[in-house]
Amino acid sequence: MLAAASPKGLTRRQGMRVDIPPCTRRRRSARPQRAVVKALLDAGADASAKTEDGKTPVELVPDDSPLRGTDVYWRLNEGRYR
Repeated sequence: MLAAASPKGLTRRQGMRVDIPPCTRRRRSARPQRAVVKALLDAGADASAKTEDGKTPVELVPDDSPLRGTDVYWRLNEGRYR
């Protein structure tokens, strides 16, 4: 997919605006993320698994993630100590 600059300098892909000013962005919902992570944990996913850099899943959750502070986030946090 090619990106081209519009006359106003906005990046467009196939006629759709992809640059959205921060003031108009909606906050992401934690619901889909929480549901997926919960399903993985319920199915036996290892919350103490580590990446090649030695990070656990809870350490990969960004500071501004809506997942932070939820029940699933704390399950991930507890799981890294097992």
